[in-house]
Amino acid sequence: FVAAMNLDKDAFSKKINETIESRGLEWTFENLIVPFQKRMGLLWQAGTVTPAQEHFSSNLLREVLINAAIGVASSSKTTNKKILFFLPEGEFHEIGLLYFNYVASSEGFHTIYLGQNVPIADVVEVATKQGIEFLFSSFTISLPQEVFLATLDSLQSSVPKAKIFLTGYQVEQNSSNIPSKI
Repeated sequence: FVAAMNLDKDAFSKKINETIESRGLEWTFENLIVPFQKRMGLLWQAGTVTPAQEHFSSNLLREVLINAAIGVASSSKTTNKKILFFLPEGEFHEIGLLYFNYVASSEGFHTIYLGQNVPIADVVEVATKQGIEFLFSSFTISLPQEVFLATLDSLQSSVPKAKIFLTGYQVEQNSSNIPSKI
């Protein structure tokens, strides 16, 4: 944590890489990165850390997850099933999405990662053209419930054959209103 506060890339990267080497990426993500990100978020909201400090650590973690996914993507394809990963418009919190992309790649799935701030129309176009079987997204920003549910309805009706998986704050807040197929 001190390395992130001091913007010390070498110390921060060393701690992350040593933990991955000794415990594995999954353990590191769930037991080190997630608690770290939660703490950084709370400190950012309280004004204790600057956006620069939060962005510094997030970008280093982003690099780790991208490199891990690239490392397994070329060697572990065991299925032709395709998963499309994206964040909807206005959504930029991608650490969790990158992790799930890594997990899917390591399990042998063909992944297509679109990243942050993707218009739903583009998601539908890619999913249709690529024969996507699974859509995976995270909704963390605050949206009016009607907008959130309309987005889900649009995805479901536009790509009816794809199974949709969601995570994030909006999913938790609206869990009782999310269609059962999602």
